[in-house]
Order: sequence, then C-alpha cells, then structure tokens
Amino acid sequence: ASGPVNAAAPTPVTGAEYARTLASVVHRPAVLRVPGFAPAVLLGRRGADEFALAGQRMSAARATELGYSFRHPELRTGLEHVLARTTDGPTEVEEH
Repeated sequence: ASGPVNAAAPTPVTGAEYARTLASVVHRPAVLRVPGFAPAVLLGRRGADEFALAGQRMSAARATELGYSFRHPELRTGLEHVLARTTDGPTEVEEH
C-alpha cells in the first residue's frame, strides 16, 4: 500500500471527552478548562487559530482497510495501558 495513513484511533473523541476520560483514568477531576486566550499568548492569534483551537477530523478507515488491528480501539483502555492503570491487574511493560 502507498499513500498517507492517519495516526488516529478507530473511535474518535472530542477534546472534552478525552479530558473527562483521562481524568477518570488518573482519578482526578476534569474541572479546569484552558481559556481561549492562553494559546494565543503562546502561539499568537494565527497560531492559536490554526493549531491549538482548530478541530481535527481524522479517520482510521484507511488503516482498518489495510488490515491494521488496534490493540486498544477505545480511548479508556489505551490510556489505562499507557499509564499502567488497568483494573485487570498489573500490566506487562513492553520492551522495544
């Protein structure tokens, strides 16, 4: 196969859903929101609009079509694995 393939999960979530799920996994409240002006202070207005505040609509359809199998297709299980916080007992650390 050739051409681009998005590095996206098969089950996309919004930024708010990501924040809530991450907070739940690490057992912390998800109460603080980044004020809209903060990215503009760091990146300038144009940088904030094009990078930090822009939505990202990506799909894992091409990866799935190519037969890629996601180990953690859901955000919660992926975060639990990466952060070693599963409820199924200790996680195995992978060596690369």
